[in-house]
Amino acid sequence: MEKIQITFGKDKTAVIKGVAIIFMIILHVLGGCDWYEPCYDVPINHDETFIHLMHSFQICVGIFVFMIGYGYAFSKQKDFAYSVKHIKQLLLVFWTIVLLFALPFGHQSVKGAEHFIQNLFGVDETITWVSWFIYLYIWAMIVMPFIGHLIDRNPYAYSILCAFLSYLSLVVIHYFNPQFGLNPYLKSLFVCLNWTPTIILGYLFARKGIFQKISLPKHWSVAVGSIVMVALVLYAKSIFEGIKVLNADIIYAPIIITCILILFSQFKLKWISKVLIELGDKSVYMWFIHALFFTAATRPTYQQYVMISDNLFIVCIWTIVLSYVISIPLKKIIEF
Repeated sequence: MEKIQITFGKDKTAVIKGVAIIFMIILHVLGGCDWYEPCYDVPINHDETFIHLMHSFQICVGIFVFMIGYGYAFSKQKDFAYSVKHIKQLLLVFWTIVLLFALPFGHQSVKGAEHFIQNLFGVDETITWVSWFIYLYIWAMIVMPFIGHLIDRNPYAYSILCAFLSYLSLVVIHYFNPQFGLNPYLKSLFVCLNWTPTIILGYLFARKGIFQKISLPKHWSVAVGSIVMVALVLYAKSIFEGIKVLNADIIYAPIIITCILILFSQFKLKWISKVLIELGDKSVYMWFIHALFFTAATRPTYQQYVMISDNLFIVCIWTIVLSYVISIPLKKIIEF
């Protein structure tokens, strides 16, 4: 039987990000009544079992975080010049969306200069929900020049050491300040440390070419098996997300990514790949654009544009389409 070797280039990276942004929008559209204005009270938003299952799509975050480390491993220069460049690129996208689209309609929720600055870096998410990725990415770009060089010297030993130090730091914070969540800066540090091992794992997978070592028979049953595995992982996440200082996505995310790679290595799936590559290419823009429709400060203005039906599955598809369409000219203008 013919063997298939997994490949993982820029196209597969975009496919994975495309899947992740779809998962994210599913998570928020089908995440319950907290994401909606009172006038959009649909029955499914009160189905606790369904909402609980939909929360498993939060794996999208683990996928994006894993890909930070994986992508960083291929950077030509692992230094602060590279970090500053990419931080500026992300901030330009986020600040443009905040200043042009979020702030004009959500400025009433801003409580002073410090609060505004916190929102610009995701430390506070009043103006734009799900923006905490901003400070996590900045953190990753600051620590990875050091961690990356260590892992390059001894991949497994230093990966384990750095991950262990991250977990140890979490335990220390939690032990000496159980109320750390009340301090936005300490809470942000805790979140960064909690995701650092997943970033490290992504970097290690890239450096050791772990995905590319996978060889499987070319057979439809392998593809079906990968789809079933994705479903099982999502169900597992709905049951166990981890504990306070141990994020289970460090296990779930690479499994999901492996399944995606297997599926798209088994079959060409040209039109699906093309769609996912497009979504992946615009995923950062779609991340912050779709947040406008569901953030409490901005949704009184924007949510009406996605609520085209009482069927939230239709709303989900439309939110993906609308977020993508808006991202096209915005990306061209910002990256001009």
